[in-house]
Amino acid sequence: MADIIPVLETLSINFLSSNASQAIIYANGRNQLPVAITVNFKNESDWTDIDYTDSELQKMISIVQYRTGGTLSNLSFSYTKGDYVGAVQFTRLSDDESLSEDEAFQKEYDKYKSSLTEDSIIPRSKTIVGYISCSKVTSSELVAVQVKIGNKTYNSTENGTSSINGSGGTWKNPSYINLRGIQPVDYSNRANYNVISYLNNRDDFKRTVGDMHILKNGKGNNFNGNAEKIDVALVISLALPDHHIQKKTYNNRKGSYTQSHFKVYANYADGSSNNSIDYVMGHNAKSYFQSTIYGVDASLLGVNPNSRFYSKYTNEYCLLVGPADYRFTYVYACRPALDSKKIIISALNFETTVTQVTQWAWSNSTSFTSVSFYDNFGNTGKFEFEIKNWPAIEVKAS
Repeated sequence: MADIIPVLETLSINFLSSNASQAIIYANGRNQLPVAITVNFKNESDWTDIDYTDSELQKMISIVQYRTGGTLSNLSFSYTKGDYVGAVQFTRLSDDESLSEDEAFQKEYDKYKSSLTEDSIIPRSKTIVGYISCSKVTSSELVAVQVKIGNKTYNSTENGTSSINGSGGTWKNPSYINLRGIQPVDYSNRANYNVISYLNNRDDFKRTVGDMHILKNGKGNNFNGNAEKIDVALVISLALPDHHIQKKTYNNRKGSYTQSHFKVYANYADGSSNNSIDYVMGHNAKSYFQSTIYGVDASLLGVNPNSRFYSKYTNEYCLLVGPADYRFTYVYACRPALDSKKIIISALNFETTVTQVTQWAWSNSTSFTSVSFYDNFGNTGKFEFEIKNWPAIEVKAS
């Protein structure tokens, strides 16, 4: 059987889904640009295709600098698709007319290829998809593709390589992509996110139950307390076009909150549920005492039956969610429609209609749950919340 002598027939690199001159991605090390690498080897003895597997080709292929063939220290190349794939923008450069004749031909040829079906671009050639990310801001990186087989190296650089292709001459067939890495988004900048607040004052709550039980010194029913809610108190979204929150982490979410003699039940977007809470506080407003519960991305937010909100002046007062009082807990609980691309905060409020009372036998949560996030391009940010002017929620971004 005659020896197989590989002859490189095709080697090129292109954007996977665009004919543009340049792709722009964020230099955060996570935003990936998908590229199509086309390669084909022939057997010199009978000019049949050598059918390398994708795995074999992947071990041969790397990316190099188009002008020099050197290492691209600011770029990483992988065959593993991450969570943040896609260019921020594709552009056409105005200096294409300065390209060499070979480069100009290559660009036109690439445009022609992309207009065909994959099988008709180059018959029987292999197309391997890879992903390039950038770790440092750069105005322009010209990226060529390189393939090593045995002791020979071929690439699509400007000057080609000295390796003899089969028993013929050296390989030279320029092909590259132009990539630009831009500064990651700074989400501490207020211009980069939107906040819509629906809870700015006391009257924004919706009254749901007006005859909650209030016990005096543990007994009686001297007053009628109020239960209120607002399904959507605050919404945060990202302001830049085509940017949205993709992955969230909730920090400092509390477990069972029993100090205040009540238990919250909730279903959260991150899968946690039952007795976890984002923030709870007591507040004196317009003479009456308010017990307010806030939920971050809670699809269901309520309190368990037999919960008690304590307050005190000269006597002890307790607003009671009775053992059989399901009106608020199950019928009137917050049930906002969540959006994974946004942050949505809901709120419950229980009003003890007794004058001059203050919080007693429990304390506010030590801190509001914060949300760390990645956008769909891999940029990171964090939103923190605070109640300075009850019941409005203030947002701090970093």
